[in-house]
Amino acid sequence: MTEKEAPSKEEHKRFAVSLFNLTWSLLDKTDRTRQEEDKMIHAAHASRYHWGEIGTPIEFERGEWQISRVYSTLGRSEPALFHAKRCLDICKENSIGDFDIAFAYEAMARANSVLDRKDE
Repeated sequence: MTEKEAPSKEEHKRFAVSLFNLTWSLLDKTDRTRQEEDKMIHAAHASRYHWGEIGTPIEFERGEWQISRVYSTLGRSEPALFHAKRCLDICKENSIGDFDIAFAYEAMARANSVLDRKDE
């Protein structure tokens, strides 16, 4: 792909926001199919990718938080914990506080809860 073919900043943002919202709509569903679970995982990662191209650390950590939430919801502790830790690291490295750091700790707790349930 050449520079000319690469998405513009506006396109990256549109994709990132749209995919983030799609992920939320799938997280809110109580009766997801296997295909929707796969779509939710891919949408969360794709949103984070697009934010990674044009965003700031705030969008990076929020994307990592959402990915962790997806994996926690699906009972997949290892990737949930990995992305929760990335979220927390990004917050600490960039002095991001307020509710974002609280959500990072929430993601860590949620991922550890999934891990604890798996161990039982």
